[in-house]
Amino acid sequence: MGIWERETNFLPSPPDRPETSTTIPDLFHTRSPSALCFGIRRYDDLRQSSGVTNAPLSDRLKLREQNGLVERRQYQTRPDRFEYPPTGRGRDFGLLMQAMVQIGDQWNLSNLDGQPLDFIDRRTGQGVKLITVNRETSEPVERDHFGVRPGRGADALMTWRLSRGCESAKSYAVRSGQS
Repeated sequence: MGIWERETNFLPSPPDRPETSTTIPDLFHTRSPSALCFGIRRYDDLRQSSGVTNAPLSDRLKLREQNGLVERRQYQTRPDRFEYPPTGRGRDFGLLMQAMVQIGDQWNLSNLDGQPLDFIDRRTGQGVKLITVNRETSEPVERDHFGVRPGRGADALMTWRLSRGCESAKSYAVRSGQS
C-alpha cells in the first residue's frame, strides 16, 4: 500500500483553532489530492485515479473549493463537465505532499525498489527536495538543530505548550534570557 492509499486521519485537528471547521486530513484526504498535484484536473479523471465513488469525491472537491484549494471550472456543456485546477493555496499543499513523499522515500516502509516519484525542476530536469533553511542566511539547518519557539501570533495556550513540551524552545529561552 502506497502513501497515497492510506488514510491521513492520524493528523490531529488543531485544538487551538476551534473556529476551524476542517482539518488537514479533511482537505488532504487520500488519493485525489495527489492526482491534483500530478496535473489531473477533470472530474472523471480524478474519480478514475482515486477509485472513489461520485458522492465522496464530489464532497471532497466541494470542501477543497470552499477552502480555496481548487477552483471549479466548466470546460464543457451538454453534458456539463468540470475541472478543478489548484489555486495558489492548493499548489502550496503540494509542498506538504512533497514532504510526505520525501519522508516515505527515506523510511521506505513499502519496501520499494526505488522512489515512485522524482520531483524535478522543470527548467533543468534536475531533482529537487525540500530542506529547512535559516531565514536570514539561507543556509541549511540540520534536523538536530531544528527547533521551534512562540511566534508573534502565538496565544497563551501555544506559549504554554512550547514551554512544557519542547526542548528546543526551552534551550532558546535559556540562551536568550527568557526563562
